[in-house]
Amino acid sequence: MLSVSTMPNCEWKDYPWHSLKQRIQAIVIENSVTFIGVCAFSGYYELKSVTLPDTIKRICNKAFQSCSKLESITFPNSVTSIGERAFYRCSNLTSITLPSRIRALCKSVFSMFWINFDHSSQFCYFNW
Repeated sequence: MLSVSTMPNCEWKDYPWHSLKQRIQAIVIENSVTFIGVCAFSGYYELKSVTLPDTIKRICNKAFQSCSKLESITFPNSVTSIGERAFYRCSNLTSITLPSRIRALCKSVFSMFWINFDHSSQFCYFNW
């Protein structure tokens, strides 16, 4: 399990946990983190679960792209935007709970059309 207490604003290959990419199965983001960076966990093929705190406001582009074993994710109510292709090619992702405060879902956030969405958002933009 990887515990993340800071989210640097850097290139994907410069994230301090990048060398562990092929071994990480679970990620816990700590309360000190307010966003998930661009490509922060993209291509973590063994990743099965992610725990997000109530402090997360934004999930950037391609943050979890191609995490093919990720099965479900629950977003805390603090999340207001999810970037382009944030969960693109997450082929096992079948359960998503969107927060009521979500205001922006960018292009191709989720790539699998059979996902069941559970949300009560006033505004959502889905572009498959």
